Amino acid sequence: MSAALLPLAAQPELLLLAPSLPAPIDRGERLRWYHMLRYLSQHYRVHLGCFIDERHDRAHISRIKALCYETCLVPIPRTARLASLHWLGRARTAAIARQPDPAIASWTERLLRRHPIQAVLACSARMGAYLAPAAGCLRVVDLVDVESDQRRHAASRLRWPLAALARRDATRLLDHERTLARSADHLLFAANGHADLFARLDPESAHKLHVIGNGVDADYYSPHILHRNPFPAGQRALVFAASMDDRANAAAAIWFARHVLVPLRADDPSLHLWVVGARTAPRLRALAGIAGVSVTGGVSDVRPYLAHAALVVAPLQAGHGFRHKVLEAMAMQKLVIASPQAVDDLSLRPGDELLIADGAHAYLNQVRAALGRIDTAAIGRAARARVLHEHGWAARMAPLAALIESCGARHASA
Repeated sequence: MSAALLPLAAQPELLLLAPSLPAPIDRGERLRWYHMLRYLSQHYRVHLGCFIDERHDRAHISRIKALCYETCLVPIPRTARLASLHWLGRARTAAIARQPDPAIASWTERLLRRHPIQAVLACSARMGAYLAPAAGCLRVVDLVDVESDQRRHAASRLRWPLAALARRDATRLLDHERTLARSADHLLFAANGHADLFARLDPESAHKLHVIGNGVDADYYSPHILHRNPFPAGQRALVFAASMDDRANAAAAIWFARHVLVPLRADDPSLHLWVVGARTAPRLRALAGIAGVSVTGGVSDVRPYLAHAALVVAPLQAGHGFRHKVLEAMAMQKLVIASPQAVDDLSLRPGDELLIADGAHAYLNQVRAALGRIDTAAIGRAARARVLHEHGWAARMAPLAALIESCGARHASA
């Protein structure tokens, strides 16, 4: 009998540890962990231990508690937030600088004594510090990505002496990730590229790595919800939605404006590029002198921009893709024109579910052709069907539950 069909008292028990409240916010790791919690709560008695920001998380706490059997929600002290800035010269990296919080550590130890916990899921390298008492349980760590590599790249953009200190920080974090990989039974990543990179950095752990991709809430990103048009009358909007504090995304917006939009507008001045994304990088000021470009900054709801776009573009030229933004647009039945880099980890059918453009010349041709196509609705419907079938959160989380169930059973009998 499946755990989902068992009465509550007979369901296996699982402990989920997170560095912040898993919450249905619009993006990021917290959203990923919320959907993990939501899905696993249908199959397990889930106990949750995490840190919370009392001011910002208050609206979500009751919803999260309803998914859990027992919770330990520890407020983040204001001094701890400040302390996280003082990683320079510390013996441990910022992500793991503090020793395990006594409240969560003691609660975890008591819980493991009182309940037959089958598995512990630690969300992030930081929460791996709480795995020591769970030696008798299946131990799974969701690293999401390779943070040490991100820090190494960030160090390359700094000047001495900060660059040297940041490189040391990245090295220490990699050491911690490797140590954690030795003690955990399984490590999770959000994309194949991250898992492949970690396998190269720590070959001994390659057999423990699994990819659990992020999903899309297709009910929220639905073409059947009506939204007010945010664009001026007569304008044909090309929408690029992404977090604009990311260097690769900001560079992609500038590249598209200069090399694709300018020649497009020479033929059709009604075309307008809308760059929609929070935390706008200063370098986007370079767009100010280009006609037909608007940068929104953060918006409360991206869906109106997607719903009324003539086309959605994803012109990433370097780095890893921002797949969730592409999938959100596809869920809304929009025709997406993406660079290969933007969808490098997605299994999609170019031409049927979206269009691919590699380079400025290809982008020009694809946009011009797409604006004159009569089958864009069919492509949009196929795009949404793909998202519903493979990229919904339930579809993404099902392999995680299967991994825990199969490995947890073997672990318990060992």
